[in-house]
Amino acid sequence: MKHKIKILVTGSAGFIGMHTALYLSEQDYELTGLDSINDYYDKSLKYARLAETGIDCDTIRYGQILKSSKLPSYQFVQLDLTDKEGMNKLFEKEKFDIGRPDISFIFTKAILKGEPLKIFNYGEMMRDFTYIDDIVVGISNSLKTIPAGNPCWKNDSATSSAPFRIYNIGASNPVKLMDFITTLESALGMNAIKEMLPMQPGDVISTYADVSLTQLDLNYKPQVSLKEGLEIFVKWYLNYYQGGTH
Repeated sequence: MKHKIKILVTGSAGFIGMHTALYLSEQDYELTGLDSINDYYDKSLKYARLAETGIDCDTIRYGQILKSSKLPSYQFVQLDLTDKEGMNKLFEKEKFDIGRPDISFIFTKAILKGEPLKIFNYGEMMRDFTYIDDIVVGISNSLKTIPAGNPCWKNDSATSSAPFRIYNIGASNPVKLMDFITTLESALGMNAIKEMLPMQPGDVISTYADVSLTQLDLNYKPQVSLKEGLEIFVKWYLNYYQGGTH
């Protein structure tokens, strides 16, 4: 019988973690989701995501593994990554092969409530926005491209005796903040109240992911545009928060 790769998905009650678990569950892996379910943000949203993966949230007990009722190859355990004893027990038992709300939430909530958006540096900012499915595909592709050791290794981390590779995953297409807001307004069919403010201390004008290595090694090509992604997000948001789901 072919050995199935066993993967630990940390943060599986989070946005990226849940979608990664759902995506990988359709492939030939055995998955264990792990999350501490802390109160960094609304716990009910985390429980809703766990329910999406077939976990009965009423039966969650710290440190106890639960089988999914929806995904045959998926199970979940509530555990804190800083719990050394608990993590050691989990890894000893499972022998794994491989081992959050953002600006879209904040701005959408404010627009719907008629509250002003705090727009720093008077809107002269650029950010890299990546749709969740594109991130999940990048993560999945990385599982299929595992670095191998090289006896002639000198300074390349991917071919050392303990090889690893760090990949940036993102759209690599910085968007003007005001263009993002205009696109979100269009998806919502509402205009935002804008509070233009000076630059925050410690902030930067432009950020984006350098995915040159990711493209080269993983054939990574984000597919979802900002407009398409925001339209899908707004539809989900309105259904979840205003359609009686939450």
